[in-house]
Amino acid sequence: MEMKNCNKCGIGNPDDAVFCRNCGSKWKEKIRKKNPFWRILLIIALLSGVCWLIWYLSMPSYIRAEKSYVTLDPTGGTKTIFVYTDADYDDWSVNCYYSSWITVEKTTYGISISYDANETDDTRTAAITMYTYGRYFSDRIELTQGPDNSIRGSIEKVWVDYNAYDEYDRSGIRIHVKFSVKNMKGVKGQCAAYFYNSETSTALNDYNGSYCTVDDKVAVSKNFTPSYDSSKWDDFKLFIPDDELHLSPGDWKLYFNVRISDDSKNKTLCNSDKHGFSFNKAY
Repeated sequence: MEMKNCNKCGIGNPDDAVFCRNCGSKWKEKIRKKNPFWRILLIIALLSGVCWLIWYLSMPSYIRAEKSYVTLDPTGGTKTIFVYTDADYDDWSVNCYYSSWITVEKTTYGISISYDANETDDTRTAAITMYTYGRYFSDRIELTQGPDNSIRGSIEKVWVDYNAYDEYDRSGIRIHVKFSVKNMKGVKGQCAAYFYNSETSTALNDYNGSYCTVDDKVAVSKNFTPSYDSSKWDDFKLFIPDDELHLSPGDWKLYFNVRISDDSKNKTLCNSDKHGFSFNKAY
């Protein structure tokens, strides 16, 4: 039998004794003092768990685009796609990696896509990824854009000879144009230069119906018909005699710009910058 000593007389007593059998003193158990450290740790853990749960429930729980696959116009443009999410505006983001021909911006209700015309001969693809902060959720939009098969043109360079002469020994202005067109095989086109007064920015008026537009403004033009889908002219020449500017005697500040057109549809393909020059009409 296990024994325990009396705290008063020190005599041993059975372990189940309530009073000391020697001195009669009531047995006093030593009270174990509880350590408050673990209780504090438990309270901190519980509070941390509650805070984490509140944070977790306040974070976004989904993000989804209106469409997963989008076909873009070959000629370029803009497109808006709605995005559904419970995230605040600042709690989600969007990216379009490795696609220099696309710009993506967030809007109040989704994303806005701005994209260039596809001037290559192949279909191209890209992808947009949207994702939330905090709790991570994401969605992806696959983009496809076919080649632009519409007729188009570009002017690379324009230069001028001001004291030139034509085959009839008339003095005038010779304009040189370097330009190219695409998807225009067998289609009649036109290269034209239009003349303006720099001080008033008004077109010069024609008076004899020779070098002019249909509305009687001074211009010089020449037609062309490409033999290939993609064609280029390194030095396309236009000539207008000085007298066809129809200017009164004196010093003038003028400018012209060159325009390439699809003559079959009367559609402008591209324009050059303004080319200013001074002109003296002798008395």
